Amino acid sequence: MMSDTSYFKKSIVKGLNEKIIAGSIYDHIKQNLDFKIAASKSIMKVESAKDSDFKELALGKNNCVGILENAVYNDMGKLFEYTTIRYIPNEYALISFDQT
Repeated sequence: MMSDTSYFKKSIVKGLNEKIIAGSIYDHIKQNLDFKIAASKSIMKVESAKDSDFKELALGKNNCVGILENAVYNDMGKLFEYTTIRYIPNEYALISFDQT
């Protein structure tokens, strides 16, 4: 279980509506917008749980959450997405695959 909060800069990610959001914002970007996704920066950490975490996540006896913060940039170097994902600690795993 996780809690995901994403913000998209509306001056860059234009034309969002409920149908696009329910489907794939990234498909919308790739198919309809005039920019490419160039880079992202991720920060992974653990923090003390907030009141909202206890309400939204089944933390049980856990008093902390795993957090992934992700910032995504377009090919002009502009930040267009910022996402924070909050995880239950014993369900938190990082798996990375890089290909060159």
